[in-house]
Amino acid sequence: MVNLIQHKKISANKYSVKIVVVVLTLFMMFAAHSTELLTLQNERIRFTVAPKKGGELSGFEVKVGEQFHQLLYRANDYSKQKGWRGKSLFLWPATGPTKKVHQLGNKFAPGHYSVQGKDYPMPFHGFAGRIAWQVVSQHKASIQLQLQSNQKSKKYYPFDFKLNATYTLLEDGVEILYAVKSLKSNTLNMPFSIGNHATFKAPLLKNSELADFKFSTTCTKQMEFDKNNMPTGKVIETLYQGEKLFHELPERKAIPYTDCYKDNNISLIDPSGLTVMMSQSYDQSSKSLPKTPYIEYNLWASKEFGFISPEPWLGAKNSLNSGIGLVSIAPNTSWEWKVKIKAGN
Repeated sequence: MVNLIQHKKISANKYSVKIVVVVLTLFMMFAAHSTELLTLQNERIRFTVAPKKGGELSGFEVKVGEQFHQLLYRANDYSKQKGWRGKSLFLWPATGPTKKVHQLGNKFAPGHYSVQGKDYPMPFHGFAGRIAWQVVSQHKASIQLQLQSNQKSKKYYPFDFKLNATYTLLEDGVEILYAVKSLKSNTLNMPFSIGNHATFKAPLLKNSELADFKFSTTCTKQMEFDKNNMPTGKVIETLYQGEKLFHELPERKAIPYTDCYKDNNISLIDPSGLTVMMSQSYDQSSKSLPKTPYIEYNLWASKEFGFISPEPWLGAKNSLNSGIGLVSIAPNTSWEWKVKIKAGN
């Protein structure tokens, strides 16, 4: 009898241990996949920002009828997944790949460029969108984040900088103001390209037909690429002008738009009548701007996976090596770039 009781106690203890192990495992899995999200909302718009995940816009919802609908692809999901991560990766100080001449023929070669004869690595689309930002402030209608240069950033980029991203809740969307400052400790002009990889569901609403999903743009030309798929500095007419059906776009092959004029936008037109417009603006008289042409939108889409990414840019692939699409600001000066996402019927 005693042995039986002891056996039952031992079995119960083993069972308790198993429960604890399962709970701890689930907690660790949840912790690995979760992240801090800041939310702003009004009657029609709700969006989230992830400071620790590159300070990006991680979700964008629009109220249709009585319900909010998430429009960003893979919004707020930071679990490990195959394929494009979605959301809205911030691209800085590079847009696309950064490769020296001897690396151009190798698709998988790591990115590199030089400053005053010293070689530096540069990740695809830069590094700013893959590291944690600090929360400066959060108010009823705005969130401000900041990223500053440090010893880790100096491994990729030998400049002292301060980046601010201010997210402002609009009646019909969100405005993101990026402020780039080159600190006075720099001895050279600070070069960079800048972009936002906001990726939307295609179609925008779940019950809409993909065959009827459209986009439109004010852009009339696109950058010419060479045999290595890098900009030549010349432009060609684009086949994707005005309003087009989504299925006319090539599968995951970017359209590097330029000549987008003053309106400077791309609109996504859902069959339901919901339209999302993405636009960008900056001081066009600034001496910091690159010589034209440069990529203004790098449209990229997939019918297979159901997403479309307008990608506003002020830059080009490989700008840190070629100089094409390269912004350059003097020490102790600042430069601003504004992106807006608006939704309407």
